[in-house]
Amino acid sequence: MFPLVPNIDGVLRVLDRFVAERDRQELDSLYRARLTLLLLSLVVVGGSFNGWAILRAGGTLVAVAVGGMALLAGGLILGMRLGLDRETAARVLVWLCSPALLYSMWATGGLRATITVTYAICIPLTAMALLGRRQAYKLSLMLLGAFLLTWLCHIVSWLPKPAPHGAPEISRLLVTSSLLLFYLMGLAGFQSALNERQRLDLDEARRQADQANRAKSAFLANMSHELRTPMNGVLGLTQALLNEGELSPRQQDTLGSVLTSGESLVALLNDILDLSKIEAGRLELETLDYQPAEVARSVARLLGPSAAAKGLDFRSEVEDAGWVKGDPTRLRQVLLNLLGNAIKFTSTGGVVLRMKPRGDLLEVQIQDSGIGIPLATQQQLFQPFSQADASTTRRYGGTGLGLAISRQLVSLMGGEIELVSEPGQGSTFSFTVSAPPGRPQPVAQAESSVGQLATGLRVLVAEDNPVNRMVADRLLRKLGVQPVIVEDGQAAVEALLSARFDVVLMDVHMPVLDGLEATRQLRELGHTLPVIAMTAGTMAEDRSACEDAGMDGFLAKPVQLEALGAALRGYGPSGRISA
Repeated sequence: MFPLVPNIDGVLRVLDRFVAERDRQELDSLYRARLTLLLLSLVVVGGSFNGWAILRAGGTLVAVAVGGMALLAGGLILGMRLGLDRETAARVLVWLCSPALLYSMWATGGLRATITVTYAICIPLTAMALLGRRQAYKLSLMLLGAFLLTWLCHIVSWLPKPAPHGAPEISRLLVTSSLLLFYLMGLAGFQSALNERQRLDLDEARRQADQANRAKSAFLANMSHELRTPMNGVLGLTQALLNEGELSPRQQDTLGSVLTSGESLVALLNDILDLSKIEAGRLELETLDYQPAEVARSVARLLGPSAAAKGLDFRSEVEDAGWVKGDPTRLRQVLLNLLGNAIKFTSTGGVVLRMKPRGDLLEVQIQDSGIGIPLATQQQLFQPFSQADASTTRRYGGTGLGLAISRQLVSLMGGEIELVSEPGQGSTFSFTVSAPPGRPQPVAQAESSVGQLATGLRVLVAEDNPVNRMVADRLLRKLGVQPVIVEDGQAAVEALLSARFDVVLMDVHMPVLDGLEATRQLRELGHTLPVIAMTAGTMAEDRSACEDAGMDGFLAKPVQLEALGAALRGYGPSGRISA
């Protein structure tokens, strides 16, 4: 830490005996207390020697002033031994030593005196090290003013003159200079040690935070997988029953409520995973060419019935921005969150969605005539799990994650979100996102994903969970497919070696042979048929692992009937996408 100070650990052990208990609680306080004690010790030694030397030279009052500084420093050391805190000791040292310095400066001839130079350097440095830059600046300005006054007294005849400066004894000059050098070296050494320890502590805190984030992400990924597996059974079988058309209206309403509740659980799970990835800095945006106006209109079509059911005037004022580059999925997520909230918290009046381009930015505004938000609680709305008050969750539902995620997503997309609201007057959320010009893309013809697929399509399903096998069977039969279902990856490889299939729906986590290894073996054997992952793992690394193994598509559980139809649509008996 400081090679010129012998046995620094021993010095520190001695100094630590005088550190108050309250200053031992944090490393910053401990290091600054040690530095304070070292500087006090130097003042005791330097002040005692200089006071004795000045007294011998006949400067009685100056000797008293300098010796008083030494006595004061010694008293502060004793006070710290008895429990005086470091900051109080430092303040007393700095501010009571300053008058002694000014007097000794006048009585010894100003800056020409070695002792004056020594303390003029030491005291501001002490203030900066112990009390901060502001105190150091104040003392430096005070000393500068005193030096200028002394200089004026020297050159203006009618002003009183400072004491003449005699040649200092060589011994006093050497000792004073040595003390000054030791002071500066000690100050630099302790500050270096403090900075290094703080750097190490910061590195350790960052390492622990990264480790905690990784552990949290792993935990959430595992919990997501475990929760999505049974949710796939709940939602899949509910969809299958609702599409059979043999239910009474009451049964359909009941199953519709089950489906809605299950979808709400999945949405909550997705929000928690998104928030976790954002906090860990692992959420990556896509860069695609898309039409923001189409995204806005699709969200308006989706939420329009909810507004109409409440009797609200729902308007969409969207200007065509053409094709831009960005992440349409995340823009859609933000619009769904903000518009969904606007409709949920508005009982009468209306909701307006406005969107228009401005240069390379996209300006979006969602205005409602709802309950409004008090100014005091507006900022906390953007914190995770926060709502306007405790009754909001009871009255309107929700977890308070939507706005927190929306703000983070808008920030990642190069914009910022603002809120203007008054209680009873409604709210207006405004945000901008980066939208540089993009290239027009071919627009696929819209068609329903639910319906019969290509005639004769042969689908192999590899799934170890019995409930999920039932779900896959029911949903595929609804789409007109008679699937063959096996229980693990090894059985899937054997089935493909003995029979012809057009598409494989492959679970990832299975016993005997998992879906990733099964896909690799198929590719090594020369099979080029499409393999679509159908898994409860939805993290980015899960998708990457599937792509690396050679899979062609990805379906996240719980599997929606429409998503399943969209994934299989276009595949013919040859296993290739039809024109």
